[in-house]
Amino acid sequence: EACQNLPVSTAERERLEDIWDVLVPRGWRAFTAGDFAGAIQLGQRCLSGGRRPIYALQMLGMALLRAGRTAEAEPLLTEFAHGSGRSNASELHLADLRLTQGRPKAALDHLAWLLPRMPADSVNVPTAFRLLAAVARTGNLQREAQAVLASVPALARVAGHAELSRL
Repeated sequence: EACQNLPVSTAERERLEDIWDVLVPRGWRAFTAGDFAGAIQLGQRCLSGGRRPIYALQMLGMALLRAGRTAEAEPLLTEFAHGSGRSNASELHLADLRLTQGRPKAALDHLAWLLPRMPADSVNVPTAFRLLAAVARTGNLQREAQAVLASVPALARVAGHAELSRL
């Protein structure tokens, strides 16, 4: 009761209201566990205060994509891409989105930009190669996917991803 009369500064109030830095990691944990509904709920809560932190956009966009809500995911992932610059993460997410939308050539364009710039020790290398293999299969783009793969021989050797042998 005594605390109710203590003045709260504007900065303190904003910090209390801005809890996205707590919610985003919780959302990614839910996402990783396959709880896309939980991740969506946390992501929506992050954005409910009017702020649009790029990592909240990223997490919510990917959760919506995995939940099959592609139309809702697209503007969030696009906004994330604009906010983060042309980052490896944004290109990977956009490739995934385009493939989900049935646009394998657009997905291939994102991967062709991404793979030569991706560090060999990136945790996203297997995901990128999984998407490249899926693009080759679903878009009848084997030759184009092989050309992208040929542009990153060192990365492909390090990755050793099983799906690469099917290209």
